Amino acid sequence: MMVNLARDLPAMLRNQERAAWERTDRFQQEIRGRVLGLWGYGGIGRETARLAKAYGLTVHALTRSGVRPRMNAYTPPGTGDPDGALPDRVFVADQEEEFLSGLDFLVLALPHTRHSKGMVGEKELRALPRKAFVLNPARGPIIREQALLRALGEGWIAGAALDTHFAYPLPPEHPLWRLPNVILTPHISGADKSQLFPARIADLFAQNLARYLDGQPLLNEITPDEWREA
Repeated sequence: MMVNLARDLPAMLRNQERAAWERTDRFQQEIRGRVLGLWGYGGIGRETARLAKAYGLTVHALTRSGVRPRMNAYTPPGTGDPDGALPDRVFVADQEEEFLSGLDFLVLALPHTRHSKGMVGEKELRALPRKAFVLNPARGPIIREQALLRALGEGWIAGAALDTHFAYPLPPEHPLWRLPNVILTPHISGADKSQLFPARIADLFAQNLARYLDGQPLLNEITPDEWREA
């Protein structure tokens, strides 16, 4: 989606529909060398960081208390960043504005909790450079809806790729459908219809069963404090 946004794929598809041959500069941009900011650095953030590094992006991460090795988390071989070694720069709480001000792409990679609901509003969106794009594969309500609509419509940011939404399904009359700088997908960035999903869930179950029988901590276990916050 970062490539699609940087190259304005929606405009190219609109040109295809009307048989318009246009080779403008904005269709030929690269993401190599740009700065990706990951707000949250759990499983999604760490795998995104690994892929972003392969694309040549600089990776910044923002978490409450920094980035550490991730213990007792299910990480298929060759994926993610279990050691927490990939970010080029790490920001913590109260450094949000500094984190946002240097980004080309902001990816939300944190859970929807009482703490995170509405945490990205006008202040945060205005802190981003006008050239920046927002990608939300996390949960819609982490961003304040009206602030996002204004940011996209008034040019505070360059555009967005939104896989999670404020209503399911998003009503046909919702203005996000018609904004030219937005890519909408129906909550499928992580999908149980993937051919790899059943085998990985079975592997996670088998590992957790063995851990349970041996009295070891389970993988991906949610603590009582995390459950209460959610």
